[in-house]
Amino acid sequence: MSALSDRDLIQRARRGDAEAFGELVVRYQTSVFNVCYRILHERLEAEDMTQETFLRARQRLQTFDEERLLGPWILRGAPRVPARGSGCDPVLISFLICESIFERRLNPRSRFFAGT
Repeated sequence: MSALSDRDLIQRARRGDAEAFGELVVRYQTSVFNVCYRILHERLEAEDMTQETFLRARQRLQTFDEERLLGPWILRGAPRVPARGSGCDPVLISFLICESIFERRLNPRSRFFAGT
């Protein structure tokens, strides 16, 4: 299933294909975890935040605009999970997300923005 594009996987996941959504998680989990870890500086908390981010993405998948790239959409959801009441500085969170997106744009081999 890994040869399918993000768009194909999204369409399948919207129809209830759990395996398709699982493939999307595999594709983006490292990027999401890295942002979460940079925010929280605690591995277990970052793993929880990553899981919550994908649960949130699954619940909101029907609202995703397929003309956009999935990676940034998922990443924007990551800091919203713990930001309320966590003591995390919203400005720092925004900076880390922008920094992560910028780093991926500098890496032409990154699948994060390729939509593969």
